[in-house]
Amino acid sequence: MLFKSNKRLLIIFIITLLSFIQFCGTAQNLSNGRVAHYPVIGNFNDVVGNNNGIVYGASLVEDRFGNPNSAYQLDGIDDYIRILHHANINFAYNEDFTISIWVKLAASQNDLRGNNNDVIRKWNTLKSSGYPYAIGYRNSLWPDERLNKIYSARYDSEVCSNNPSITNNCKITTEFWHHIIFKKQGEVITSYQDGVIKGTINDGTSSSCTTENTNDVTIGQRGTSLRYLTGAIDDLMFYNRALTENEILTIFHENGWVGEDFESEFTSFNIQGQTNQTIINNVNHTISLELPCYTDLSSLIAQFNTSKESIITVGNETQISGENTNDFTIPLIYTIKNDLYCFIQDWTVIVNLEINSQDEKTVATSFINFNIPDQVGTTNINNIDHIIEIQMPCYSDLTNLIANYELHDGTIALLEDTEQFSGITSNDFSTPIILSLHNNQKCTLSIWQILVTYKNEAFIDFQSKSYFIPNVITPNSDLLNEEFVIGEKLIGSNITILNRYGKPVFESSHYYNNFNGENLSSGAYYYIIRNKCIQDPIIGSLQIIK
Repeated sequence: MLFKSNKRLLIIFIITLLSFIQFCGTAQNLSNGRVAHYPVIGNFNDVVGNNNGIVYGASLVEDRFGNPNSAYQLDGIDDYIRILHHANINFAYNEDFTISIWVKLAASQNDLRGNNNDVIRKWNTLKSSGYPYAIGYRNSLWPDERLNKIYSARYDSEVCSNNPSITNNCKITTEFWHHIIFKKQGEVITSYQDGVIKGTINDGTSSSCTTENTNDVTIGQRGTSLRYLTGAIDDLMFYNRALTENEILTIFHENGWVGEDFESEFTSFNIQGQTNQTIINNVNHTISLELPCYTDLSSLIAQFNTSKESIITVGNETQISGENTNDFTIPLIYTIKNDLYCFIQDWTVIVNLEINSQDEKTVATSFINFNIPDQVGTTNINNIDHIIEIQMPCYSDLTNLIANYELHDGTIALLEDTEQFSGITSNDFSTPIILSLHNNQKCTLSIWQILVTYKNEAFIDFQSKSYFIPNVITPNSDLLNEEFVIGEKLIGSNITILNRYGKPVFESSHYYNNFNGENLSSGAYYYIIRNKCIQDPIIGSLQIIK
């Protein structure tokens, strides 16, 4: 708690310093375009123009800094302040403007003749008349999602019926001073609360109608004695331009004002059985901890505390410490909110599994041996790159092979999620396969690539029937020697037949004894045979006799 207090004092000091520096650079800008200013110094006089406010029943009280007679308290019964109509504070549909006011609203509003209580408005009860601005407070007649929120609106009369309205996304803390800004810039109106944007909307008011009127401005009351406001108001300013965000922050932080501290943090976060101390990073808003390597992360319950009473959610589900079950197999986002919706912050919770030592990992996730029946030569096991290489006879079927291997005690092999068994499980090795090794608690892991390739024939006996290649065919329909029939070990080869000029007359990437010289004349031809089991191409001549 001492840390939090010191932290807030540091923030106040920094903001005060920055406000002073910023004020020096923006003081002239803040007077630019300010057409009326009511700072409340024992009265509600305009210190820029000469359009003083008329106070009806409101009493002078302390302002947000504790200065006496520097704000007005409205009783919500019959107190209000009136500012007579003036062109300077009467804005057309296409005019930019900014209204700035400080409010401290009561938790309970006395006047409930409507669901809104007026803060400031240039309006009467006639719908035929447009109005350039209105700021109000949604009272207890509203449901919770809008209760205690500021809204801002304007209107261009019942002829056009354009009524852009914003309800702030953050509730007002009652009995606390808040800074409210209503700004129109171009076709966008924006509502600020305590220096932060709380809502925007397209203006939509039309040149066909008007937002201007000749009505007086009322503060704490709607035109004809209703919607009285219970609370205090101070320091009202009108600008005939849209203030920048830096200027709005300068007004909010005047004299080092920092506003209400909504910030909340996780002060603890634990899961039963964790193997290390939780690391809470309040800068990056991350939480990390470690659990035993055999833990099922898909169904865990966390216990936690926050620095301030907050609403904690995961997705749309509210979290209660020690109750909710969540899946932590991937990083999980916890969101902290306060019940006013003014503070929302995401935290990433990362739960890791305990990491085994390097020696444990090496022992647990290595093959002792690996072989396939009828393989050619010895297996090459690369324990650094985790690659196993095996060569099989060239004419082997690689699509259905059973491997024999030996693993360390407690280690299993998986192909994707399927456990493999030495001497039992068959796999297609015609393309590389990936095996992962785990110990029986799945705490360690290594990935292995198994490469099975063909071994080229060392000696080719072209005298044998298996490699026979004819040098003549007689496709004359006597059913004898009609096709170019090669030996069984050459079937499936890539074959090209060329004429005596070297021009291909027949090609096949997988030849199956189906060339008969159709559409070719008798004469000398040549063949080129390429076979996966024979390193060099086989070239020879072929005579076609018809």
